[in-house]
Amino acid sequence: MNRLVRETLSALPRVSDHVFGTPWNGRPMGAIKTAFNNALREAGITGFRFHDLRHTFASRLVRSGVDLVTVKELLGHKSIQMTLRYAHPTPEGKRRAVEILAENATNTLLDEKGSRVVAL
Repeated sequence: MNRLVRETLSALPRVSDHVFGTPWNGRPMGAIKTAFNNALREAGITGFRFHDLRHTFASRLVRSGVDLVTVKELLGHKSIQMTLRYAHPTPEGKRRAVEILAENATNTLLDEKGSRVVAL
């Protein structure tokens, strides 16, 4: 949980031990998906499921440079193979990876004066 989420949740009145408890009885709120689907409908968004948020979460973490083992732990997966189903690469991410490799190769091949250095 990041600082902004922690501060936002701390500012909400505590009605139960659950993060999203109902104000009338404190039990877990079961209508999160219903509220989510209502918001999608009002926004005119189609073809998006509540579960897709997990894919978005994983993909954004990977795109930000978070390693797959950490993403696996955050998603609660038992295997990296499952995490790979969630972390979708983007064309921009692939371009960036190739550019990083090219920069590292260039730095390895040139010394401080710009001379070519070949490791033996």
